[in-house]
Amino acid sequence: MPAGAPPATVPAMTSVGQFIMVLLGLVLLVCGILFAVIGVWAMTAHSPGAWKVAVVGFAAAIIGGALVKSALRRRDEPKA
Repeated sequence: MPAGAPPATVPAMTSVGQFIMVLLGLVLLVCGILFAVIGVWAMTAHSPGAWKVAVVGFAAAIIGGALVKSALRRRDEPKA
């Protein structure tokens, strides 16, 4: 970057991008909760690999929730 040049800015996310992030986040959240519940249920039935399904489900739910929260936060930011 040459001296005296204005700092580079990141363009705001478009509404299509926000929609895709919210949709992907909701899918991950719902499927993650479903996988977590199925994994916990299978652990009570003494299935040997059920804990892996539960861990993946919880992780997907956390990632999905973070995507939804970050996409909605960007939309609510004041425009300058």
